[in-house]
Amino acid sequence: MNKRNIIVILFPALVMAIISIITSTQMFGLSDLDAKSLILAGLVLIFPVLFVLQGVLCAVTRSKVVITLVVSIVTYILIMFVFLNSSAFIYLIVYLVMWAIGYWIGKYIIRSKAITNN
Repeated sequence: MNKRNIIVILFPALVMAIISIITSTQMFGLSDLDAKSLILAGLVLIFPVLFVLQGVLCAVTRSKVVITLVVSIVTYILIMFVFLNSSAFIYLIVYLVMWAIGYWIGKYIIRSKAITNN
């Protein structure tokens, strides 16, 4: 496994963990409102974008699909049980759909490059 694959696998998990830790511990002097706003922005905007990017990069770098998904899903489930509540489970389904969309976009990019090269 090369460095690109490790980055593709770990980057979304690390960003999700950092955002969750910052908001729950109110690191950097965040007020309650700022912390809640950041976690909501993470759940609705940042995490889905991370999953799309991971899907695209997984297809482009030909990383192992199962490993990339398991790492991100386990990280989100840990975040959900530690910092959120079980009602955030529905977001996992949305994130999986976003990952699949990103993966198919990545496959399309690869296919279009192969067609233009021939």
